[in-house]
Amino acid sequence: ILVNNAGAFLNQRLIGADDLSAAREEMEVNYFGLVGMCRAFAPALKANGGGAIVNVLSSGGLVAVPAMGGYSPSKFAGRAATTNIRAELAGQGTTVSALIVGSVDTRMAAHVQGQKEQPSDIARIGLQAIKRGSDEVDTDRMAVEVRANLARDPKALERAMARMLGSDTVSTGR
Repeated sequence: ILVNNAGAFLNQRLIGADDLSAAREEMEVNYFGLVGMCRAFAPALKANGGGAIVNVLSSGGLVAVPAMGGYSPSKFAGRAATTNIRAELAGQGTTVSALIVGSVDTRMAAHVQGQKEQPSDIARIGLQAIKRGSDEVDTDRMAVEVRANLARDPKALERAMARMLGSDTVSTGR
């Protein structure tokens, strides 16, 4: 089993930032890191009968969150890569699952307000996803709500995410 859980969330906008270094780092970790690990482990998984890959993604990859300028696009890219990798590795018997998480109690989310899930609960859900052969699993209330709102009225959800930006504040910190 390969679990891709590395992530970078640098909380910087795309347009208001001084440069794109944060967005590049998020893409490097959240997309290229995920793809690189899958490429590195695919031969070993094949040699051992197929195995499983679990990519830990984000509800921020289901809907664009403008305040998460580089993070959201990097998680969209990770989700698309997961779909491609699933198709590429199906012939060798490797299952590829995406865990869509909302807010988990980790150092990366220390600045995020509100209810946070425990990492152990997300891990348990991930193991269940492997056993069931699930392609994609929403792991917590936030992920379920984002997906439901996206299905109900994607434009309303997009507007709500844009309102989170505020009127004239720009985050350029790391």
